[in-house]
Amino acid sequence: NLAHLKSDKTVDPAWVAHANGRVNALALSGSVLFAGGEFMSVNGQVRSKLAALDVATGQPTAWDAGAVGTVHALAVSGGTLYVGGEFSSILGRTRKNIAALDANSGQPSGWDPVAFGAVYALAVKESVIYAGGAFSNIGGRDRSRMAALDASTGGALTTWNPNAEGTVRSLALGSDRIFVGGDFLKLGG
Repeated sequence: NLAHLKSDKTVDPAWVAHANGRVNALALSGSVLFAGGEFMSVNGQVRSKLAALDVATGQPTAWDAGAVGTVHALAVSGGTLYVGGEFSSILGRTRKNIAALDANSGQPSGWDPVAFGAVYALAVKESVIYAGGAFSNIGGRDRSRMAALDASTGGALTTWNPNAEGTVRSLALGSDRIFVGGDFLKLGG
């Protein structure tokens, strides 16, 4: 469920990272590759839904944040790993479907916007975290499947509210725009 393709498009046989379940998301940060999904172990080491892998070898690092539930999305900004999915806790701390973790220790931060529904996509630009999914409320306010959250606060919402009429499954940021993919018919009316 994990592989490294070399620049010549062949599989790197020296890079070994065997996840025992589906991998839904990857995020690269320097020499660490974060993986999230439905797996319970990587290379025989217990890693519940989240793992940090050595980029050169594929071996799990000592980082072990363990989520209770599925991870669908990952995004890294500086020393923070943002996680989205359908989970109830990370590293024993209650986090509902969205969380921010210290990328070095795996400890959840105080950033806790709570999403009522799955988070399938995350994107980060400066101090704004964009989330897409199947949620109806996030950060304590009604937001239909898309939201922009302030990274410097506990997850306060910005005024941005495109009101997607259907599930948002992917996000990509351009210099002055956001691209959205999913199962919707309308955005912003």
